[in-house]
Amino acid sequence: MLSLTATMICLHIRPNRRYFCRRIVLFLIVSFSLLAIYTIFLSSPNDVLGKLPYPFQGAGKSGDLLRGGSSGGADQSSSQECVLPELVLWHPELTVYRKDPKPLRCSESESNWVYTVNGTFRISREAVEKHGSVMCIYVPILRGKDDFEVSRGSPVKPMVDGARLTSDVFEAKCVGSDGAVRTNVYVGVAPKEDILSQRKVRVEQQRSSGSSLDLDILMFGFDSVSRLTWMRNLPNSYRYFVEVLGGTVLEGYNIVGDGTPQALLPLLTGKTEQELPEARRGFSGAVTVDGHPWIWKDLKRLGYVTQWGEDGSNIGTFTYRMLGFRNQPVDHYLRTFYLAADRDFRRYQPNCLGSQPRHLNMMNWMRDFVAVYAQRRKFSFVFHSEYSHDGYTDLKNADGDLKDLLEHLNRTGALDRAMLVLMSDHGARFQNVRNTEQGKYEERMPFFGVRFPAWFAARHPGAAANLEANSRRLVTAFDVHATFHHLLDFPVDGDGGDGGDGGGDGVCLLFLSDGIAGDAVRFASDPV
Repeated sequence: MLSLTATMICLHIRPNRRYFCRRIVLFLIVSFSLLAIYTIFLSSPNDVLGKLPYPFQGAGKSGDLLRGGSSGGADQSSSQECVLPELVLWHPELTVYRKDPKPLRCSESESNWVYTVNGTFRISREAVEKHGSVMCIYVPILRGKDDFEVSRGSPVKPMVDGARLTSDVFEAKCVGSDGAVRTNVYVGVAPKEDILSQRKVRVEQQRSSGSSLDLDILMFGFDSVSRLTWMRNLPNSYRYFVEVLGGTVLEGYNIVGDGTPQALLPLLTGKTEQELPEARRGFSGAVTVDGHPWIWKDLKRLGYVTQWGEDGSNIGTFTYRMLGFRNQPVDHYLRTFYLAADRDFRRYQPNCLGSQPRHLNMMNWMRDFVAVYAQRRKFSFVFHSEYSHDGYTDLKNADGDLKDLLEHLNRTGALDRAMLVLMSDHGARFQNVRNTEQGKYEERMPFFGVRFPAWFAARHPGAAANLEANSRRLVTAFDVHATFHHLLDFPVDGDGGDGGDGGGDGVCLLFLSDGIAGDAVRFASDPV
């Protein structure tokens, strides 16, 4: 066909030049064809998604909790601007990636001698029983001049069992009466009494004004986990979140850019990286990210105690490409721990810190924070990447511990006064599953789940109904950021107001969205 086309084009060329004409025409036809194929199939994921075939109908048996697809309903009608794809939980092309992780075995000859609980330093009973009297030297590890340095404080000798922590991060050098020695770096939550006394008044003023929901915000996330990957690899904690806690999974949650900064910056500031001051290392005029409009700044002004932490000090969200923070951004900050402890990880089994899994270390840090500030308003965001940044098989090892954390928060009553968020930043970007068609869809649709206390729906039925409706519509990090702000300025009547944008481009999840991210909406109870 191509040869015939070339011949027809060159008919009017002199016979002695037709051969060369045909060769040139054939070359041009083939070149433009290859260019068209490249444009359609090998361009960026943002362009590809709109051109892919749509083979993923039939999400499983009706009523199956782990079906994977959208729950459908009126919001999936053709009148909605953004119609969600219904993806199969275990599409045939994904079965090759269905693998079990290697068992996580951290245990050395014995458990860690030291642990922290509720802001106190504890020496394990097992260590005392095995080694006799245990004497420990406590060395505070403190933040240096910025996000890239740590320093050491004056040692406390001896640090007795049950003593209050004087720093979140510390090194404990312990020796038993039998001569056995154990040294390790630990992290806990050292209560900050000055902060507590200063902010207590602000919280009481906010409560008396009746202008907020008076809720904590507790967030735990895993890097690079799509909604369906979360369901495949964290099934027990997922079921507990949905079935027992009644959490709402945002099936239409979509990314607004590539990579973790493009997910967390809109979530925490309401702005894209391009809208914020230049902070990239090596760029003209670059500054640290201290000046960004972080949500925790607003929360601090209202009396909240704040916590933020992620693992992987070498690939930190705001320190890998950016200049990081000059001043500590929150009251309790995990980066100092990882700067001090990363060098020791090679001494232990993979993903372990002594006898304890590193993911459990992070979960316990969040658990301690909630316990230490049980009577204070608080914001916590803990983000784990080690298991899922480059692969997700190991993610299954965290399923039981995440469920335990949720059970603990529920059992202790912490969730009775908190907005709980389980989330990810995006789907797989570097794993092989990204090469499949479904993997391309999933990369754009990370897991995001929200849960309000049981009393919320009873007191604010309109807002609760809107949240449920929006769970099946296009939602982005801008909308979640707007929701944070709206919780801090919640209308007195509980179901009124204009939705507020919180200084960003989002729409509060407690207001109805029309499926177009960032567009204004109305309440379900408002007149049409």
